[in-house]
Amino acid sequence: PDDRIKSSSVIINAYMLDFGDPKTKRVAAAASWGSTTLSDEWKAYIVPLIRKFDAITVREASGVNLCKELGVDARVALDPTLYLTADEYRKVYELSEIRKPSKPYVMVYWVNNGNATPMKAIQEWCNRKGLSLEYVTANTVIDGYDQNYATVPEWIYLIDHADYVITNSFHACVFSLLFGKKFGVYKISGQHKGMNSRLDSLFENCHVTPRYII
Repeated sequence: PDDRIKSSSVIINAYMLDFGDPKTKRVAAAASWGSTTLSDEWKAYIVPLIRKFDAITVREASGVNLCKELGVDARVALDPTLYLTADEYRKVYELSEIRKPSKPYVMVYWVNNGNATPMKAIQEWCNRKGLSLEYVTANTVIDGYDQNYATVPEWIYLIDHADYVITNSFHACVFSLLFGKKFGVYKISGQHKGMNSRLDSLFENCHVTPRYII
């Protein structure tokens, strides 16, 4: 395998459940490739691992196609976060001591994927709307803007009570849909742009118009 595969082999093998008794049932539930294509080198490495699975479901239609290229069958399934209702998620923050914004706000949740957060444009938009900004990030985003280091219950509350949600995150979109929020999503660009395919499938499966800003 090429150097990139060698450096990632421990993680890849863990994700592919390459441990335990060979007779153990292996099931992938609502997995996501995070890409729409694989190089021949990646395919050669993954084929013997993925063929050990007894059943595979994925989050996006493009993932079904990738599995077919690897010689295995897969079906699209809902992400597990969609198994619960909005009221069941509300119990998480209702039973917790949380910080609550005192003013109407826009919730921004940004996942680090190599794309800069368009905070200047978002802040200007918030100012025009007369709304404050609650900015939460994941994956160690450090960009000089004030951030809300929300707990999980606080994160759920912030989405549920926001006037608007702006994000590049699949799961922030899921919770925005569950809570019936007005939201917009920035598409991911660069080497991680394949992650947008899970959003395409989410919008299609939930029968909503895609909410892409860019």
